[in-house]
Amino acid sequence: MEKEDRPRIIGPVATAFGDEGVNIAGMKVARQNKGQKAITVINADNKVDDEALKNLAALEGIMARPVLLKF
Repeated sequence: MEKEDRPRIIGPVATAFGDEGVNIAGMKVARQNKGQKAITVINADNKVDDEALKNLAALEGIMARPVLLKF
């Protein structure tokens, strides 16, 4: 998920997952330069449906619709 690199982004993302009943097993945030675009990779214990991804994309500071990767 692409997001702004600033405070008060990760909390709402975690809350949105919790509201959907999705447990976060792990999370990694990375950026190239402070204050620019960052990416977040979340490992979830549960299935994340399309509606949850749509809700995440609507959060302030999220720059692109999150993509579900399956391994």
